[in-house]
Amino acid sequence: MYSLSFVDYLVIAVYLAGVVVFGLRAARRQDSTSEYFVANSSIPGFAVGFTLMTTTISSATFVAIPGSVFARNWWQLFYMSAALLVIPLVTSFAVPFYRRVVRMSVYEYLEHRFGYAARLYGSVGFAINRLTDVGYLLYTTAIAMEVIAGWNIHSVVIGVGIFTLLYTLIGGIEASIWASILQGVLMIGGAIAIMISVISESGLGAGPIFSYAYDGGKFAIGTRI
Repeated sequence: MYSLSFVDYLVIAVYLAGVVVFGLRAARRQDSTSEYFVANSSIPGFAVGFTLMTTTISSATFVAIPGSVFARNWWQLFYMSAALLVIPLVTSFAVPFYRRVVRMSVYEYLEHRFGYAARLYGSVGFAINRLTDVGYLLYTTAIAMEVIAGWNIHSVVIGVGIFTLLYTLIGGIEASIWASILQGVLMIGGAIAIMISVISESGLGAGPIFSYAYDGGKFAIGTRI
C-alpha cells in the first residue's frame, strides 16, 4: 500500500485552505447577480487567460495524456494543437461580440435571438456536457489517488465533488477563477518537480533519457513506418 508523505499532505492542506479563502473573500463582496456570475467584469486579463489555460489542461490531461504518450507516442498532438488555430479566432471575434452584445449569459442571448426553446436547449445541453466531463475528471483524479495513496475511489469522487461544488456555489465566478490559478500553479510546479525527480533518480541525466525515449518512438506523431 502506497502512502503520502508529510509534504504531500501539507501541499493538499495549503491548496484546500487557499481555495476556501478565495471562496469566502469572493462571497463577502457579492451583492448582485452580475458580481456572482461575471464579477462585474473586474477580473484582470492575465487571471482570465491563466484560468482558460488551467481549465483546458485539466486533471484528466495531467494524468491521462502522459500515460498515453508513454504507452504510444505523441499521436494526440494533431487534434490538441487545433486550439492554437481556434483561440485567435475566438479572441478576435467571439469575445468582443460576447462583451458587446451578450452581457451576462449566452443563454440570455439565445432567448433574445431565437426564443425560449433555444435557451432551454442550449442550457440543458451544456449542463449535460459539463456533468459528463466533470464525472470523467473526478474519476481520473480518484484513480490517481488510489494508485498513489491507496485512497478509496468513491470517497475521493464524493469528497472532491462536494468541496468543488461548495466553493463554486459560495464564491461564484471570482472564486472559481482564482482557484483555477492556484490549480495551474500546482500543476505546472508538479510537472516540473516530476521531471526533476525522474531525471535525478534515474542516475542517467536528461540526455540519455530523451535519447532512449526517441529511440523507442515516444516522440513520433502517429504510427511509425
